[in-house]
Amino acid sequence: MKQNVNLNDIFKHNYICKSKLNNSKTKLAFLVVNANKNENKYDSNLFIIDIKTKEVNQLTSDGKINDFCWDNNEEIIFDGTYRNKEILSLIDRGETWSSIYKININHGEAKHYFDVKLNIVSIDKLNNHKYIFKVVYNPFKKIINDIRSPEKEKINFINNENNDYYIINKSPIAINGLGYTNDKYVHLYLYSKKDDNYKCLNKKEQFCIDYTIYNNKILFITSSFNEFLISNNGLYLYDDTRDDIKSLIIDKDFRVQFANLVDDNDVICGIEKYTTLNKNINSKLYHINTKNLEWKCINQFDFSYGNTIYSDVSYNQKIYSKVFNNYIYLCTTENYFNNIYKINKNGDVFKVFDTKNNGSIIDFEIIDENNLIINLSKDNNLYELFLFNNSSLDCLTEFNKSYIQNKNICDVKVYTYKEINNIKFNGFVIYPSEYCENKKYPVILLIHGGPKIVYSNQFNFEAQLLASNGYFVVYCNPRGSDGKGNSFSNIVGKFGVLDYLDIIDFINWFKDQFKNNINENKIGVIGNSYGGYMVNWIITHTNIFKAAISCKGISNLKTMFFTSDIGKEFVFKICGTSPFENSQKVDFHSPINYLNNVKTPTLFLHPELDYRCNLNESLQMYNGLKYKNIESKLVIFKNENHNILSVGKPNHKIKWYYEILNWLKKHL
Repeated sequence: MKQNVNLNDIFKHNYICKSKLNNSKTKLAFLVVNANKNENKYDSNLFIIDIKTKEVNQLTSDGKINDFCWDNNEEIIFDGTYRNKEILSLIDRGETWSSIYKININHGEAKHYFDVKLNIVSIDKLNNHKYIFKVVYNPFKKIINDIRSPEKEKINFINNENNDYYIINKSPIAINGLGYTNDKYVHLYLYSKKDDNYKCLNKKEQFCIDYTIYNNKILFITSSFNEFLISNNGLYLYDDTRDDIKSLIIDKDFRVQFANLVDDNDVICGIEKYTTLNKNINSKLYHINTKNLEWKCINQFDFSYGNTIYSDVSYNQKIYSKVFNNYIYLCTTENYFNNIYKINKNGDVFKVFDTKNNGSIIDFEIIDENNLIINLSKDNNLYELFLFNNSSLDCLTEFNKSYIQNKNICDVKVYTYKEINNIKFNGFVIYPSEYCENKKYPVILLIHGGPKIVYSNQFNFEAQLLASNGYFVVYCNPRGSDGKGNSFSNIVGKFGVLDYLDIIDFINWFKDQFKNNINENKIGVIGNSYGGYMVNWIITHTNIFKAAISCKGISNLKTMFFTSDIGKEFVFKICGTSPFENSQKVDFHSPINYLNNVKTPTLFLHPELDYRCNLNESLQMYNGLKYKNIESKLVIFKNENHNILSVGKPNHKIKWYYEILNWLKKHL
């Protein structure tokens, strides 16, 4: 007998990520991540698929593999610092080290390969003896590996003393997930095992955002502090054969979303022209000639590149592009689904994979022009790896099959609830898991974050959990969302107006269409991040909801401007101005200024270390409601950041949903 979705299902989900083919395209390595209930963390193990036989084998079982790369067709290297007791003791003494291990995919235990005096967060291979590392760099943390006593003791004392305070001279003062940022960066390093030396490829005061490899060249995107804003505004090409770094484009008004070499001299990249009036638009495709530095726009698709579909069953995954045979392959978000296209330097476009309105893609690898391996969620299932061959699609893995087979997974029905200028507005409805026609049910409206992301018809754990607890679950993609072009997503200066109108239109449409199935006096609303902002806006502008839950939301755009890691960017995105140029406009879009209107009992959930939508945003709303004697509750999650629902501790995620269910049960 099938069971309803419940809180402990978090420990039954398997998240597939970081798929990588070997050079011969005969084997695929990938990680499977799952929540460890006993240790309240995530286990991550390495698996291999034989492309020819489709056989899947587990390579590691210690649960501690975070990143890896192929060293050759039969061997994989990974950060195994946790295995090396000697290196761990040096780290405990204040030194900076990482220990790299190698494992043969056919036999044997992982063996120590080399050590490097860097704090590595990712690893790749450039050529026979050179490796690429992303490294957390902090100049205030002295590297004392080669210093002898008593100097070492003195420097250790200075390091320990510096742990007691932060010295800030840049803004933003903190970045979500990284913490206080003064002179703390993520750098890109090239390491020569042959010579046992390394060098940083980007400038000292730059973050390395992303990089791609082509032959002996590394193309990397950087960002740097720019007043209150961190922008992806550098694109560099390193040529190892010449030991030369060339700047391809630096412009404070441009943001590089992704970039790939499609041959030795040609780059295709996604670039946004970044001004205060178009913060929510799609990138355009540009071609850059690396010899003469000429660049031109080759395509202006009104697509969103990458996957912007909301998912709470993927783990820290981001995908934009891959290269094969001088084409860049791009995942796009269209309406509420993903597709894959290939584009050459002339701007010629070909659709490679069509999900047919039914799919979310979080990764893919290219075997050849006819065969792709795709990490895909379709038919309201969790993600699995599929082999796509021209028109056929075969599932390669079954990590989540038994879970889906043994659960009452409710269908997601897609509707068009209104149409403006030939643009259809999509709404999604999930019936309660044990639905009876002669019974009326409470309703929960979900609002996604972003706002430039989308809800889809794929598996959503929160929505399924609510449906299993007897609620109709509904959600929509209002203006400001992704998938329908720039005119739809770009609502600068109209936040709280157009999006609010679309959300209210949707809930009114739903109430009318399902009036015989629902209890109109028992409707609640939940939103995360931007969705939390909209919940704060909704409860200050209408009383139709009988319970509200604002999760890591924004309440005061003035305080956000000065405290968030994206404060300047986001406030301009919402208001089209700043507190300095137009204080009244910023106040207009801030829910905190309408607290006198609130009557809705509201629960606030917020991570303690959220530097994206700071804790003070929920504190202001909570204290305001308490002052007005409106029933409210605040739950703060220690040592968690804005990404709590994707990479937060499993027990914290369970507590998060537990508080939601209790609040709804009490008020609906």
